[in-house]
Amino acid sequence: MIEYRKSNLRIAELYFDETARPVEADIVRHRSRTSEVEGAVSAPVYTILLDLLPEPERILRQMNSTKRNLIQRASKDGLAVEIDSHPSDATLREFYTFYDVFAAGKRLPAANRERMNGVRDGNSLTLSCVRDGAGGALVWHCYIRASNWVRLHYSASHFREATDKERLALLSRANCYLHWRDILQFRERGCATYDLGGWYDGQDDKEKLGVNLFKQGFGGAVTKLFNADEGRTLLGSFALRARRALGRMKGEV
Repeated sequence: MIEYRKSNLRIAELYFDETARPVEADIVRHRSRTSEVEGAVSAPVYTILLDLLPEPERILRQMNSTKRNLIQRASKDGLAVEIDSHPSDATLREFYTFYDVFAAGKRLPAANRERMNGVRDGNSLTLSCVRDGAGGALVWHCYIRASNWVRLHYSASHFREATDKERLALLSRANCYLHWRDILQFRERGCATYDLGGWYDGQDDKEKLGVNLFKQGFGGAVTKLFNADEGRTLLGSFALRARRALGRMKGEV
């Protein structure tokens, strides 16, 4: 379970069917559950799950040929991979700075520092990075771990700033290679399930459909899960109602 504060609200998050321990929280968030949450409005979400129990050779064979070739080529690029399950404040700052540039280019929100700091303080955060021969960061991944499950939460590269095809190709290889090295590391540490962090179930957004194809190349299975939020106090219940009302005004629900 992960605990943090945001806008004076005490929030606890449970992942992957975790059982809640006694906690003083205004809102309890259930994420990536395999079934709906009793007594709460559960929203279906989709993702791709990879089974990490088979031998690495079998996991690699389940990927498509493009992914395997990119990983093999990247292994000869002289890249350096860093995987940190206890990131320091300095490492977090480097990641935040890198991710926020990526997010601004895609018109996404900046990294949620309160949440990620809470995940780190709960010993559930892993950051990984692949660097070129000069030490420059090419790709960052950010994961949330719980029990024997790990979920990709953020992925970032500065591909929009790439000025030539060679650089774009290197970034693509580096991203695939970092996924592969992450998979091997999490498997070695006893994780059984690798969650690629979502799957778009629509048909209209071409960019998201492209991301789907990228993720599907790693193998795994598209899986339906559920998210739900519970207000445990009057303040928490009011905040959830206000958020839902704002969502309706924006046409989001």
